[in-house]
Amino acid sequence: MTVELNHTIVPARDKEESARFYQRMFGFEYVGPMGHFTPVKIPSQSLTLDFDDADSIAPRHYDEGFHSTGTCGAIGAAAAAAKVAGLDLRQILHAPGIGASEAAGLRENFG
Repeated sequence: MTVELNHTIVPARDKEESARFYQRMFGFEYVGPMGHFTPVKIPSQSLTLDFDDADSIAPRHYDEGFHSTGTCGAIGAAAAAAKVAGLDLRQILHAPGIGASEAAGLRENFG
């Protein structure tokens, strides 16, 4: 059985602005709002990032001992650095995972 991730919901303070940012930065396809989401399609994949307005990231993140500045900042910096370094799309898509691992560790890393 094959499992394929086709979308993920991305909380954002301004979903429209965030979608346009990803379009400019990474060349992802943005065609406008769809329902209450603002999807951005990643070229050559079936994956969309579905931006949705949110006041803040889930409180559980903080409740489990993480601070968003240390985690989300590192993830965003990794993605931006990948773009500035001229990496290809596959490498750019790996950057946020590496940033998350470096910032706070991921439970998957615990073995």
